[in-house]
Amino acid sequence: MENKQKELLARIILTQLKGIGPARAKALTTYFGSATAILDLKEHDLKGNPALSSSVTQALLADKKQAIAVAQKEIEFLQNKNIATIYFDDDNYPQHLTDCIDSPYLVFKKGNGSTIPKKSVAIVGARRATSYGKDFTDVLVRNLAEHNCTIVSGLAYGIDAAAHKAALKYGTPTLGILGNGLDSIYPASHRNLAIEMMTKGALLTEYLSGTPSLPANFPKRNRIVAGMVDAVIIVEAAIKGGALVTAKLAESYQKDLYAVPGKVGDEFSKGCNHLIKNQKAILLDQPEELAMELGWERFDLKKKFKNNLLFEGLNGEEITVLKQLQIHSSLHLQEIQNNTNINSQQLSGLLLNLELLNKIKSMPGNQYQLAH
Repeated sequence: MENKQKELLARIILTQLKGIGPARAKALTTYFGSATAILDLKEHDLKGNPALSSSVTQALLADKKQAIAVAQKEIEFLQNKNIATIYFDDDNYPQHLTDCIDSPYLVFKKGNGSTIPKKSVAIVGARRATSYGKDFTDVLVRNLAEHNCTIVSGLAYGIDAAAHKAALKYGTPTLGILGNGLDSIYPASHRNLAIEMMTKGALLTEYLSGTPSLPANFPKRNRIVAGMVDAVIIVEAAIKGGALVTAKLAESYQKDLYAVPGKVGDEFSKGCNHLIKNQKAILLDQPEELAMELGWERFDLKKKFKNNLLFEGLNGEEITVLKQLQIHSSLHLQEIQNNTNINSQQLSGLLLNLELLNKIKSMPGNQYQLAH
């Protein structure tokens, strides 16, 4: 077995051992240099090792055999479904999550979107959202899309789905964080939405295939939603529920937290109004002001000036290609085609012309990136 494959196997095994949560798995992997090194320890090396507690030693001795079988099955699933695995110490691990002590040891990714966006906002809220909440979400995402902001949410009914749909509508990336394995979509009625999201965004989960959507999984899912973004926006929420859990997590991670005010007495305004009243969240009633609040306006004016020079003299399809290479530091030829829907023959001509104009440069393996 190749070293890379062996390490993947070892890391999945660690997630299946009792008493070894994400924080401990990260600490042990860092201490020993790899998960493979941990799994290769013999019984006499385990016992009395100062880096290993008795519970961890017991788990490595008693549960490893069963965990190996689970991990081998999972690797086969990942390969068959073209699912990427991102470790806590990888360059493409969501950057903000590295500041959260309880962040996942590894996450599984299905889709083309970047997991390290320059700007990202989580938009969450009530599952039984009102038309007011959905309309506000649409306007909010439309404004954020002007700043190429990645929209993160949990693919649930209501505000979550409205945020993902608006991101697709306005052409900005969106990431859906699941509380189950990537072998299924929950809720099932969002399957087509999830498929569309994977073309320009991605689905992420820390759960192995076969993991059902259990109630206990959603608070864990919410910590990823809150942890991986610049700011969290609660659009609508009851006084109890998942959105308020996400808000509490955002507060614990010291994230910028915003809440949309609603009519006094409305069930799905009570949570937001409570957050604002108790100074837990900043009132957000003007969607166009959020980018300024987050300090993006000045940055984007400079970027707009550069873009005007970058796009000068180009046609619409050439600009579309360049915008994709702005979002992603490097893209494969096939990824550019998937993201732009330009046919392969035409795309080859476009790329050649952009290269001759010194707008892009080709890299080994049919990879492309901006020239400057």
